[in-house]
Amino acid sequence: MKKSAIVCLLIPSLHLLLNLCCVAAQTSHTANGLLGGSVTFIESISRQDNPVIGWSFNAVAAIAQWKDGTAEYFGSYKGRCTMFMNGTLRLDSLTYADSGIYGMTVQRPPAFIPITTSIYELSVLPPLSAPIFSSNSTNNNKHVSGTYMSLHCNGGNQPITRYTFYRDGKDICSEPHVTCKVSNLYFQPITESDSGIYTCVIQNPASSNTSNALQLTVSVKSRTRNKL
Repeated sequence: MKKSAIVCLLIPSLHLLLNLCCVAAQTSHTANGLLGGSVTFIESISRQDNPVIGWSFNAVAAIAQWKDGTAEYFGSYKGRCTMFMNGTLRLDSLTYADSGIYGMTVQRPPAFIPITTSIYELSVLPPLSAPIFSSNSTNNNKHVSGTYMSLHCNGGNQPITRYTFYRDGKDICSEPHVTCKVSNLYFQPITESDSGIYTCVIQNPASSNTSNALQLTVSVKSRTRNKL
């Protein structure tokens, strides 16, 4: 066989191999959804070669398929999900049973086997209930300037990833005499300017909630005059 003929045979084969390698590239993601809410798995699959795009759950249950310009939905996913032509999938009315692994496959001609290109690990979380915000003092939230004290934001056993503390609506964790550590706010020490209305906000990737308002009154320590 002539050298030119060999080159002609190799070029189409190389082109096919490059296409398969691009399709085989796989990305992994984590996602969080709110119970009863929606989650969107964003994709940007090229429509070149008119690919067949499919979604499945835990590598077993078929969710949806985009083929020849039309989306088809399967089983319990009918009526509560939407698939777009670029492969993006939106899943609505989330339940705890929706937590798991979602895989997207792409099949491009002349390949006959769909190849998984994206994987999403979804966690469905409940909406956070309001935390209880309280002081470590039993003196009706009245404090004396110069003393050390703390506030506690009790969110219970909920999946909380962040606590933020506010005084009169402003985040105070950056102030030099204040330390915010997980669910506690420490004053080292408290000053008269710390008087105000306090709240704490708890968050996770799916929701947030605000505590009760806690009013603190800080008085200046009285000075005793020496008698003549």
